[in-house]
Parts: sequence; structure tokens; C-alpha cells
Amino acid sequence: MLFALLPWRDEVFDAMDRGRIDLMLLGDDGLVPPRFPRQVIFEEKIVCVVSKDNHRGNKLTLQQYLDGLHVVVDTFGARQSIPDQRLATSQQKRRIAFIVPFHNVAMNMVAGTNLIATMPKRMAMDYAQNPKLKIMKAPKPLDAFSYLMAWHPRMDSDAAHIWLRQTVVKVAGVIKKTTF
Repeated sequence: MLFALLPWRDEVFDAMDRGRIDLMLLGDDGLVPPRFPRQVIFEEKIVCVVSKDNHRGNKLTLQQYLDGLHVVVDTFGARQSIPDQRLATSQQKRRIAFIVPFHNVAMNMVAGTNLIATMPKRMAMDYAQNPKLKIMKAPKPLDAFSYLMAWHPRMDSDAAHIWLRQTVVKVAGVIKKTTF
């Protein structure tokens, strides 16, 4: 059995239909087509990572967030779908300065700048010991989201796939118990 972890691509749903991808693990941004079964594996909070030198307090107001310059992790179609969708529901948009392919790149760009990186809390906590960074509570409507696993219906009764999904659920149970 081979496991290959692939970066997110715009054509991921087509690849799932064609049998090139067996299982997706992703933040629930509402973009998974209804034809794919899915299961929530855990809930995650959204935080903002900023330079310790350039932001005061422990929380950004929505106006501070919108006025700031953002480094965005390209999670789907050159945007960070969950924060951008949440803002769009109230006709708001953040000011994007950079779009990068990975969360760690965004985190490394923040130190010593006025940039804001919007991250899943567990990812941000990997950088909590960095004295140049500060993790802040994100403003509403950027509060929390669900992580999902999704698969093609043809895999519903496949024994190996059932084992894989059960294993993911067990691992996610450990993640759920990890609190920050």
C-alpha cells in the first residue's frame, strides 16, 4: 500500500471522480460537491498570526483585520477559501499583499512586518515559541471550522478504504483531545 500526500489542486474533485485520489482531508469550505460522502473528523479554531512588534492586545477587531495587509495561503483557486468565504457573506474583503503555497511560508513572512496570517490554530501553535510572532484570536466571523474527510461513493464498501477511514477517525480522536 502506498500513501502519497498531495498538495491541494483546483482539479481535485475531477481527480477523485477519475480514481486518482482515494481520500481527501480538508477544511470544510462548502466546496465539496454533494456527490462525495464526507465525515467531520474534528473542529478547529481560526487564529491570526502577527509580528510581536507590530500588534498590541490578544485579539484583532474586525476593522483592524480588514485594514491590515494579509499573507494568504492558496488553499483553493488562489485564495484561502474559509476566511474569504466568511468575509464575503457580509460583503467584506481583506487586503491581500501576498499569496503563498504553504502555511509555513506565510508564518515565516509575518515576523518583523505588518502582515497578518490567518491560520488553523493547531498549525499556528507550531510557531508559538517563536519570540518574533504573536498568535491572536481572530475576529468574528472567523471563529471555527470543521476538518473533513471526503471520498468517492465507489469506495464506500471497499475494505481497505473502510480501514483507512477508521484509522483517520482514530487519529483525529487524538487530535480532538489536543487542546491549546
